[in-house]
Amino acid sequence: MAASFDTYAGDYTESVERSVGFTGRRIEFFHQRKVDVLRRIGTRHLDSMATASVLDVGCGAGVTGAMLKPHVGSVHGVDVSPLMVEQARQRDPGCSYEFFDGSRLPFAEGSFDLVVTICVLHHVPPDRWSSFTAELVRATRPGGLVVIIEHNRLNPLTRRAVNACEFDHDAVLVPQARARRLLHAAGAGPAEIHNFLFSPLGGLPGSALDRMLSSVPLGGQYAAAARRHC
Repeated sequence: MAASFDTYAGDYTESVERSVGFTGRRIEFFHQRKVDVLRRIGTRHLDSMATASVLDVGCGAGVTGAMLKPHVGSVHGVDVSPLMVEQARQRDPGCSYEFFDGSRLPFAEGSFDLVVTICVLHHVPPDRWSSFTAELVRATRPGGLVVIIEHNRLNPLTRRAVNACEFDHDAVLVPQARARRLLHAAGAGPAEIHNFLFSPLGGLPGSALDRMLSSVPLGGQYAAAARRHC
């Protein structure tokens, strides 16, 4: 995984934008919608989103972290690609980014209020999904929140974008029910599913549509969110 994403680090943004160009939207639009969903879920389940410590597992170039930082207490990011980590550090020195070997997160148990992984699990070999999810939960404090954001394989436009993306050639899209089971088996749950990206509408109209249709399992992506058991 590290070697693969190092290969694409130089033109990661361009690769994504080529794959989603048919939507008429740039990559920042999709990052912002994810941040909107994370803020909504975090506000609902955490005592204070404004002071929450957040870990972004598979942070890439740090775009999501930079967008989320003004709304939380702190952002830490890890990635298997050293080149991506360096890009993230340059983009936003106010967040903490470091290398992750893909197996064990370099943090003590219960270090974060919110642990999120965004469109990463589909790159992890399916036989390692359980151990990967267990690490997410381990790094989350008891009562804290774990969020897995993934592509929705039931959405034909999502499948079109994934098929067109150079570094998604190995992607195995994770069913929503499987994400629920993974979180439960790792010691979190029950998980709730928030579907989003139902349209390319931006701003408040797009967010309002996502909230209204959140329970409909046909959005472009979904967030599986669960609290770690105390």
